[in-house]
Amino acid sequence: MAPPTYVYSGNCYVATADQTTFPLTSSAGNAISYLDKSHIKVRTSDDDGVTWTSLTSGTDFTFANPAVSIILTTPAAVGTWVDIQRSTPLGSIYIQFQAGSLLTSEQLNEAERYSLYCDQEIVDGNVDFDPGDIGLDSTDDLPEGSVNLYYTDERVQALLDAEGYEPGGGGTGGVTKIIAGSNIGITPVSGVGEVTINATGGGTGGGIPEAPLDGQIYGRQSAGWTSVTIPDAPVQSDWSVTDSTDQAFIKNKPSWTQSDWDVTDASDFAFIKNKPTIDTPTLQQVCTEGTVTNTKIQAAGFRVDLLEPLP
Repeated sequence: MAPPTYVYSGNCYVATADQTTFPLTSSAGNAISYLDKSHIKVRTSDDDGVTWTSLTSGTDFTFANPAVSIILTTPAAVGTWVDIQRSTPLGSIYIQFQAGSLLTSEQLNEAERYSLYCDQEIVDGNVDFDPGDIGLDSTDDLPEGSVNLYYTDERVQALLDAEGYEPGGGGTGGVTKIIAGSNIGITPVSGVGEVTINATGGGTGGGIPEAPLDGQIYGRQSAGWTSVTIPDAPVQSDWSVTDSTDQAFIKNKPSWTQSDWDVTDASDFAFIKNKPTIDTPTLQQVCTEGTVTNTKIQAAGFRVDLLEPLP
């Protein structure tokens, strides 16, 4: 916001370091004349005209001698706006002529100056009147003060923008405020301007984060990512077999091996854990069928037809 400007009746100075003296000269360079010192109003602002502080004559400021400047009691800080305005009262007749009195030139001139100053203040927008006094239907063009903070479309829109509201669609004239619900994130969080809505996933801690991007395989476990290993293919038992068709895969090879008895054909033979400790002289304990000439008996791991005849 820029400081207000006046052609005839005021000036808004931007104070320099420790400045105290401010000439009664309008923004356009015209002398700010007045009928009475009480008509000179001084106010300051530290926030570029958003709020104003009215100063009291004789306490907060005085007039120079000659009275062509005002002097602040306390120096203004750098950047402070010091607004000086002439405000000629409109509430009553300023010059009243008595019947039968002799008019002086000074009285006539003062009456003319009163009318002139009022007109100048109207041109500068620095006058306290109701819109109906000059045939206005709106107060939008009136200067703002510390009290008459009237509403305009711009001020209402600024308030809505500051609170994160956007005009409603479809010509309804309503407003909508974007509020992030469960597992939803918005950027920016204030909802002002263009808002991006993001689905952040489950959980109360802001959603599920991405797994590490390090080439490993991860699975979810205990609310976190855990590295897992998947084998390339299931491993068959490493027992010595020539055909794995329809063979079941087992996890570990037992610590014992197939019987190491001397056999030439393993078809339909079961694997056993331990080889019996049977000596040749006691073979009859296992096979007592007598002399066998045509039948081959597999007993205790020996070929009977290769043994010595029994007594």
